[in-house]
Amino acid sequence: AFCDWSSDVCSSDLMTPSAMPGIAELLIANQIGIAQMPCPELGCLGLGREGMIYDQLCTHGSRRYLRALAQDIVYQARQYLGHGFKVLGVVGINCSPSCGVDCHAYNGEAPGRGAFMEELTAALREDGLELPLIGVADEKMDQSLADLKKLIGV
Repeated sequence: AFCDWSSDVCSSDLMTPSAMPGIAELLIANQIGIAQMPCPELGCLGLGREGMIYDQLCTHGSRRYLRALAQDIVYQARQYLGHGFKVLGVVGINCSPSCGVDCHAYNGEAPGRGAFMEELTAALREDGLELPLIGVADEKMDQSLADLKKLIGV
């Protein structure tokens, strides 16, 4: 997810820290590359977004954009795989209205995937590509790092 590495896209407000501490360090220390996805919310709604973001991401136009973005991510994963790389999975931000894996934001916390992760899951399924989706959360960083360590085998 984009905001793992740059939370500045989360809104027009100043956000700190600018990346989730520990995630990039863990991956780099284990010589794992990072392919950063574009921010779905920024692409659909811009920086000044507010209100019921999940609802705004469920409009026909937003879903069309999210579906195309998801198909592009699947294409890129296939390119990496076709050239001998291992693609270990996709990292999303839990409780994000777009990139939530285990929960998304809807009037608080709601179970289920965010709007982009719904489209990405569908695109992966349609392509027959099985990639784990891992949800991370700033407020649960110890668990997030443990989940990532399990994924990468350390």
